[in-house]
Amino acid sequence: MAKPQHIKLEEGRSSVIREVLYDPLCQFLYVVFHSNGAVYCYKRVNAELFQELVRADSMGRFFTRKIKPDHDAEPIDKDEWENFIDWARALSRDEIDAVFREKNDAWLKKLRNNPLALRF
Repeated sequence: MAKPQHIKLEEGRSSVIREVLYDPLCQFLYVVFHSNGAVYCYKRVNAELFQELVRADSMGRFFTRKIKPDHDAEPIDKDEWENFIDWARALSRDEIDAVFREKNDAWLKKLRNNPLALRF
């Protein structure tokens, strides 16, 4: 399974989006916006759509037209976001899966619905 992909955009790459993290397992796209640093999780974003976003000439325009209107979004607490980024960088997908296997089914179901609900 693929590891989450975290991309901090170079200065000038997008005036709308500061960084993104895509989790292919859950098909969640996390977007951090330049305007106020707000973080949102967009659900049911497939890998192809994520790759189109990354390759788009204007990521902000692509996001506004192709992702925002068609995918449910949930605001994410900024502190939880920082913890999640550290976690995503540190663990391989195999390590993440090993943690999942050690927990009970209810916890795993909750986590799959919202990975930021993870509490160690």
